[in-house]
Amino acid sequence: MGRTTADAAKALSRQMGQRIRAIRKMRGYSQGQLGSLIGLSFQQVQKYENGTNRVSIPVLMQICEVLDAHPMDIIGEGPQDGRDKRVTALLQRLEAAESKLKILESKLARMQKIFAEPD
Repeated sequence: MGRTTADAAKALSRQMGQRIRAIRKMRGYSQGQLGSLIGLSFQQVQKYENGTNRVSIPVLMQICEVLDAHPMDIIGEGPQDGRDKRVTALLQRLEAAESKLKILESKLARMQKIFAEPD
């Protein structure tokens, strides 16, 4: 049995959310910053990114304007466009790199503190 229209809509909402998250991170915005720029809370942006809530056309246009993205960059070519695995893989790599960067920054701060102490 095929997917229902509701299932397809949920899948598209999740995929759009993944794309919003990927573009937002590439542009260096936090969820709070994006939300503030489009007049929403970070929680609402989080719900869009998780696919919990659907993005309306007016909100999509605001997001695109802030992120300097074309609407089709977020909408994609439909639920079966094949790019979602790449987006997910890139997001995972980005999150892993961010975690490593935080660890390195912490170690660097400790080293700077050690070297700054008088002998």
